[in-house]
Amino acid sequence: MQLYCKNVWFMNEMFLGDAIQLCPDLLLLHYDFECFEEVSAVVAEVLHKYAGKYNGYVEVVSCDEAYVEIYVEPEDYTGNDIYGFLYSIAEEIRKDIFKHTECTASVGVGQNKLLAKLGAERVKPDACCVVKDWRHFFDGLSLRKIPDVGYKFLKKLEPHVWDLGDEAEKGLEGILGHGNAR
Repeated sequence: MQLYCKNVWFMNEMFLGDAIQLCPDLLLLHYDFECFEEVSAVVAEVLHKYAGKYNGYVEVVSCDEAYVEIYVEPEDYTGNDIYGFLYSIAEEIRKDIFKHTECTASVGVGQNKLLAKLGAERVKPDACCVVKDWRHFFDGLSLRKIPDVGYKFLKKLEPHVWDLGDEAEKGLEGILGHGNAR
């Protein structure tokens, strides 16, 4: 169900009871699951087109979230601006999705899934974000914004994580694992 109430902001995954307390006049709208499935399939086709073009693959996470890993060769773009080229691919993907579905999309580009997801979250509901430098990107970011960082995990990380500086990747690797620390 979608949650709608004027002048009240609801968090993702908020319990319905909590939302009703914030807004007693809350209007609940039922999803059109068949439409979600149709649009999701069209979006997947668009993503597979780009994955195929750049020798990559698509990992669908849910009806409204997917990852596309691409492999860009120097001959794929001109000049030295790889980040500008990646941004242009992300914009093409967004435009294609809108053209075929009339739905907006947020696209995050990063060296790993975590950075890509956080980049997309930062520019919702309709833009692109290319994470060039993770240290700059994380500056001022609340640890709570990181997926799977709940209250208990936050208490473990908070006193230490931002003090790691240049050793952050190595230090986080011991806590989060190699893939998520990079």
